[in-house]
Amino acid sequence: MKYVTSEMLGALEITPNPEAIRALAERRELFRIAGQSALERSRNGRDLDPEARAEVQRWAAYPPLVRALGTGEPA
Repeated sequence: MKYVTSEMLGALEITPNPEAIRALAERRELFRIAGQSALERSRNGRDLDPEARAEVQRWAAYPPLVRALGTGEPA
């Protein structure tokens, strides 16, 4: 089985869509807020099973978004 390498692709460039990057950053921020909220409501994770606690701790550890969230209106 052959894997595609960058040499096979040649000059093919993939330019990231700025809207997609912005949407993913906002999604990550919402997950961070949800993780912090879940930890606060569960006595810092003590009321959660170990798998759920690990998941919300991972979400809460995302770095905060350095700009305001969008309004949700289409651009």
